[in-house]
Amino acid sequence: AVRQGHVETLPAERALERVNEVTALARELLGDFRRVRDEFARINRELREQIVENEGSRGEVLDKVFAGVDLVAESEAGSTFRAFWRLLTNPEQELAFEEALEKVLTRDFAHRLEPRERKFLLQLTRELLDNGGEVHDVLQQFARGLKQFVQSQAYREQRRLHRLLQMAQQRARKVKDRVRPASEIGTALFLTSADLNSVAQWQLYDPGEEAAAEAIQAADEMTLSLEAVGELLAHSEIDFRRLREQVNQLLETRSQISVAEVLDAYPARQGLGSVVGLLSLASREGVKGEEQDRICWQGRDGVERCARIPRLYFVRETHARAG
Repeated sequence: AVRQGHVETLPAERALERVNEVTALARELLGDFRRVRDEFARINRELREQIVENEGSRGEVLDKVFAGVDLVAESEAGSTFRAFWRLLTNPEQELAFEEALEKVLTRDFAHRLEPRERKFLLQLTRELLDNGGEVHDVLQQFARGLKQFVQSQAYREQRRLHRLLQMAQQRARKVKDRVRPASEIGTALFLTSADLNSVAQWQLYDPGEEAAAEAIQAADEMTLSLEAVGELLAHSEIDFRRLREQVNQLLETRSQISVAEVLDAYPARQGLGSVVGLLSLASREGVKGEEQDRICWQGRDGVERCARIPRLYFVRETHARAG
């Protein structure tokens, strides 16, 4: 029937049951990745124990590692995972799998699936690759770690420590019936410097405990020079157009006006930026007086600041030509 082009589709109810079965299997498969990762950790631990506990100069496990054999990947769990990973990362198989999922989700019965189930199926390929990729990275990490453990000769130190522990245990068993646990042994042992505490004993750090108790003192008024204004101007973005408009409006009713008077009429919207902008305009286009003015402005933090500046005047004729 298939060769003749006759294909019978499953009834909607049966097809929906099949999709739910596939979804359940897929969720179990994602859980299997975690179990495979734990299995690799167990195999890696057992291989290290075999290397350390083997008292011979060269053991079977050690010889294989020196020969470049990836014992974790060659294990039964490793071989099974590698075969599945090759299938999962095959471009043709991945494309065919995604096309099959898309066809299933275009069927009428698929509209009866819950939104989270549809989303899960649409993202199934990505979920499999992400979870499989994590396991693959762990597999590679264990393989490199085991090879480095052997090639760096670290296993020799572990063997020596293992023998010393065994020797101490054997001697302790010999005297356990003659020496009580609280008996004096005539040997002084220095305690380690490690201070072990339970989580319940930890306390959160409170920066307020180390805060200065003294109130913040008000600083003296600073004096802004024209050189300092130029330096600030080079690193700021100032609304010069608005500042010019404000100066022009004030010069309509008077022949000259100082920077301090402009700030009295129009408070500095940009804080220090407005002050710097007015000083820049006045130094280029205005007239410098002999005295100084005291100006104040409010910063973005709401704190009022004051400074003494050279008295600079905007003159109607000069400013009109410059504008």
